[in-house]
Amino acid sequence: MTAQLESARASEIVVQYRLRRDEVWNEYWIAWRRGNWRYWQLVVVAVLGATFLKQMSDGSLDPQGFADAALVVAVLFIGLALYPMLAFKPERRVVKLTGERIETTIGAKTVRRSWKDVASVRDAGTCIAIMARGSALLVPNRAFKDVSARMEFLRCAQHWHQARGLRADG
Repeated sequence: MTAQLESARASEIVVQYRLRRDEVWNEYWIAWRRGNWRYWQLVVVAVLGATFLKQMSDGSLDPQGFADAALVVAVLFIGLALYPMLAFKPERRVVKLTGERIETTIGAKTVRRSWKDVASVRDAGTCIAIMARGSALLVPNRAFKDVSARMEFLRCAQHWHQARGLRADG
């Protein structure tokens, strides 16, 4: 379903679309390449460091303990990679942007977020990504009738985000 961008008023933009699972997966890996892997370096160092300290306090270094720690890291990594796929909702989405907030409706559930709850607004190439605490709102390029509608949506989102004293990425 291709969405239509409606400028109901100069103070509101509405877009409707259905997100695809591959779009979520692609954005997950783009975010990984942008820097999420650095957090995983910290997780690996923390888990292996804790294992080392625990074993040193016990008086011996056991290779099995390090193997168990590596398994824990692998399970965490796989779980976090699979979570977006498992939590994916294929229902139609309605996204409404105003100067005060973002309103997202997926199926029968509506969530309203203040721009202050938004960490960043960025042009991710294949979509516009609005990153909030603990979640991401992805609006794929195909959701817009043309490039100018996409650019207007991005411009307004970045403007309203910045108007709250926050930054807009890319």
